[in-house]
Amino acid sequence: MAALAREAFDADPVGTDGVAAVAASLGVTTAHLVRSFVNAYGIAPHQYVVGRRLDLARRRLRDGVPAALVATEAGFYDQAHLTRHFKRFLGTTPARYQRSA
Repeated sequence: MAALAREAFDADPVGTDGVAAVAASLGVTTAHLVRSFVNAYGIAPHQYVVGRRLDLARRRLRDGVPAALVATEAGFYDQAHLTRHFKRFLGTTPARYQRSA
């Protein structure tokens, strides 16, 4: 169950409709999927998806793409949304990360 959900998230972290949609596609409740995922990987599915989106954002920033464009390409609402998650997960801002890369 958790492995199938992870495959769905990995296949398209930006286009994933959300944890509830993945749970429905697997024929389980959202709560069941979340429990299974946490038990298997030690992280909530939403956090996992955000992490995958941040991986994509980091790659695009290293390529020199402006942060505002990276934010939308990586599935964040806007640059502020990207920055908030970037700082929380990686301890720096996208601009600082891009300058250091």
